[in-house]
Amino acid sequence: EPARRNPRIAILSGSRSASVFVAPPAASAPLCHPARRPRARALTRPMSLSRLISDFVTRHWRAYAASGLMLLGIAVLIVWLPRQVGQMVDALLARQLHGAALLHELGLLLAAGVAIYGLRVGWRLKLYSAA
Repeated sequence: EPARRNPRIAILSGSRSASVFVAPPAASAPLCHPARRPRARALTRPMSLSRLISDFVTRHWRAYAASGLMLLGIAVLIVWLPRQVGQMVDALLARQLHGAALLHELGLLLAAGVAIYGLRVGWRLKLYSAA
């Protein structure tokens, strides 16, 4: 009899159909992963909003720091791009930029654009994953 082999499952079979009954878990079994069990709070009074926010920021400070550094990198690249384009235009007008040097400068502009895109995606993912 299957119910004796596994006490959680009892199979009731009739002449035409079979039905399965799954017993609820035992009272001693944890309802959630032990690391995710809610912790008992020692405080009986409600926490202030500023305390809740500071606790959240303290727990996720690495994500905020990484996002801030990525935003700083974006800001630096956004300021650098127009400056670099202006220098390239001036060099092209003075006929000083051609050949391999031109390709190098264009590659730098393209790399900066890809870096800005990657940093924009990265800071959002990092910051919003902490929420």
